[in-house]
Parts: sequence; structure tokens; C-alpha cells
Amino acid sequence: MGFIFVTPEYNHGVPGGFKNAVDSIGPEWAGKAVGCVAYGADGGVRAVEQWRVIMANLHAHVVRAQVSLSLFTEFGEDGFRPQERRAEELKSILGQVVELAGKLRG
Repeated sequence: MGFIFVTPEYNHGVPGGFKNAVDSIGPEWAGKAVGCVAYGADGGVRAVEQWRVIMANLHAHVVRAQVSLSLFTEFGEDGFRPQERRAEELKSILGQVVELAGKLRG
């Protein structure tokens, strides 16, 4: 089984409410594959760094690929306008999560 986290970066880290939700079912994450799609001023990269450590502590496995969306260039008054490369990045992360989930299951 695999999961994709869509996470904002809050004060250079993970948002408290999301962290609380993950912690509340901590043992359920063991042996699961996780991918991260993040957004923030710097693409949410610091939140993803923290999620990698948090999920490792819960015995989950975060894939290498990630999608990092910029609040300044991809979100605006006219809505969400992702860069062209985002489709390929999303395809990559989904592929890695599916592959890893299959290996962890078998």
C-alpha cells in the first residue's frame, strides 16, 4: 500500500495538524510507501525533508522523487498554474510509490 502526502510547508517545517494526524495512527504507517508533493515559498522542500525523517521513525519508506510547487510562481490570482515539467514529476513519484509498495508487499 502506498500514499502520497500533499503537504504545505509551515514555518520551515511540517504543519502541526498534519503531523498530529500522522502521529495518531503511527503504527499503521509501518512498511508503507510514501511520496511527497509539497508547496510553499521554497517549494515545500523543508517540509519534505522533515517528513522523510518522521516517516523513517514510523518505519515507512519515502521515495526519492518529490514534487515541489512554488507559491510565488505556480499559484496566483488566476488559480493554479503548474510548470510544464510537473506532469512528468508527478508521473515519476507515482511510479516510484507503486513500485516500492509492490516490493514491500511481496
